Formats: sequence, structure tokens, C-alpha cells
Amino acid sequence: MPDNCAVGGPFPPVNLGSFSGAGSAVKSANGDVTVDKVDSGLVLDLTSQHGSITIAHKIDQNSKATLTACGAVNIGEKIDQHSRATILAHGDVSIGQKIDQWSRDIIITSTKGGIDIGEKVDQHSQARLTAATTVHIGQKIDQHSEVTIVAQGDITIDEGIDQHAVADITSVNGNIIIGQAVDGEAVATLRAPKGHITIKQKVAGGATVNWSAITFTCPDQSGGTVNPI
Repeated sequence: MPDNCAVGGPFPPVNLGSFSGAGSAVKSANGDVTVDKVDSGLVLDLTSQHGSITIAHKIDQNSKATLTACGAVNIGEKIDQHSRATILAHGDVSIGQKIDQWSRDIIITSTKGGIDIGEKVDQHSQARLTAATTVHIGQKIDQHSEVTIVAQGDITIDEGIDQHAVADITSVNGNIIIGQAVDGEAVATLRAPKGHITIKQKVAGGATVNWSAITFTCPDQSGGTVNPI
């Protein structure tokens, strides 16, 4: 997707309805694209050449979607359990609810914007999030998940990193803020070479935090292992 893909037009919006079934579909449109949902194990490859993509509801369980957009990508509900998704957008990427349990190979990249997940990366999921600005997760990285986050700006997880999760988080130019805790048996590698790392409550018993930043702040580190790297 070229950097100047937004030029030209105007391009009319297109509503493609729902995609359902065990087959596959490849679709491309010039302007903004709306899809109701991707259902029943369908494999969808969808491109908006000059606009944004909106999935009104969800990428349902056992489905796979590759979404490429010049603008933003918005998913109203979630990437459901046992699904796969690759999202590449110049604009912001937002997921209203969550990346659900046992979702695998979730790769989300915003080349000029940020990523916002309203709730969480649920248990036993795998996700890689890369953003040009900020990343925000409204709840947590849940238990037994594997998550890699790289952002140029601040990375904020409102609750925490749950037990047995593995998280590798890098803010290239900003800060990392975890609103509550890194929980028991979780392993978190946190890097903010030009900023600060804050865990507002604790590193719980059995958890490991490896960190690199200007400063690291956590009021209760007695239960876990905290290593500067």
C-alpha cells in the first residue's frame, strides 16, 4: 500500500454484507468498505485501496481474514476464538472488544497510526502488534498468551499481564504503563529506552520482569523477580 494511497477520488463507499461458509473470497474496493461479519470458517482477503475497512461485528471463530487498508481498520466486536488475522493499515486499528481465546497468528500493523483493543488479548492467544504511534489495551494480556508489542509512542495496558503469559513489549520513543500487575508466573520483557516504565501495583509472586528504561517504578516488587537488562 503506497504512502500516497489516500489521494484521488472521491471513491464511493461499498457495503459487502456478510461473508460466510467454508470457502474463500478475495475482494478489493477503491473507497471505504463495510462488512457485517466474517463467519463459519471463511478465509477472506479484503483490500481498500484508498479508504478504510469496517467489520461491523466480528471475525467469527475458526475464520481467517487478511485486511489491507489505506486508512483505518475498525472491528466492532472481536477477533473470535480459534481465528487468524493479518491486518495492515496506514491509519488506526481498533477492536471494540478483544482478541479472543486460542486465536493464533494475529498480526496487526499500523504504519502511521495506533492500535486500540477495548478489552484484552484473551487466554492462549498469540498476537504481534506494531504501531507508529500508541498501543492501548483496555484490560489485560490474559493467561497463557504470547504477545509482542512494538510502538513508537506510549504503550498502556489498563490492568495487567496475567499468569503464565509471555509478553515482549517495546516503546521506542515513549513510556510503558501497566495499570495493575504482572501476575504470577508471567514473564514480561519491557523496553522503553527513551522513556519510563510504570507498573502501578505489583510484580506478583513467581512473575519475572526484565526491563530497560530511563526509570522503572513499581511499589511492590517483593513477590517476583525484577531484572534490569
